Amino acid sequence: MARTQSRFDLSLALVLRHEGGFVRHPRDPGGATNLGITRQTLSRARGRSASVDDVRHLTQEEAASIYRRFYWDAVLADELPPGLDLAVFDFAVHSGPAKAARTLQGLLGVQADGVVGPVTLEAARQADAGDAIRRLTRARLGFLSRLGVWPVFGRGWRRRVLSVEQEALRLASIPHPSQGALPCSKPRPFWPAARSGPTSSGSQPLSSACSASTPPPSPREPSRRRSFS
Repeated sequence: MARTQSRFDLSLALVLRHEGGFVRHPRDPGGATNLGITRQTLSRARGRSASVDDVRHLTQEEAASIYRRFYWDAVLADELPPGLDLAVFDFAVHSGPAKAARTLQGLLGVQADGVVGPVTLEAARQADAGDAIRRLTRARLGFLSRLGVWPVFGRGWRRRVLSVEQEALRLASIPHPSQGALPCSKPRPFWPAARSGPTSSGSQPLSSACSASTPPPSPREPSRRRSFS
């Protein structure tokens, strides 16, 4: 039996290529960040105020659980079509789950309430995945380009969004034996890259190992994360 890699692990590995290690950019509204996890997000995950040192010493294991709980599960990405799951997840990581959900709902023609539910999921399944990914990319770049910090971070953001679109379109074009798992290719280790700008989310450790089964989605958490709006 071919080994499989969960769609969450694959998507997270791709997202983390655009995140980095500990950074404290003076123009980043999120402040101190490690693996894409801000101090505010880490505080919410731990249920107490996190210090800059807490952020600095964040482990990949804890970051991974934060990504799944606050971003992947928040947009019900396990139930979105392959490829579109990555595009919406990265959007949620960068600009908040509610903003990602509203943008997706707007292009799908359903009520844009910022909460992915059965109506949004059904519309996503009925849509052409490639077209939805391209339209989401255009809407996302349009939103980002209107932000006041675009002159500082815009070049890196654009590179990130277009890179995610390219990979999402590739994933959408592959026939998948099941929606919850993907064939496992050679695992590639994750090394944090230099961050190109602020993100408003957390990050997880890249899991390079493949798992035989996909864990069931966790209950969706309400999102209170900063969305650059």
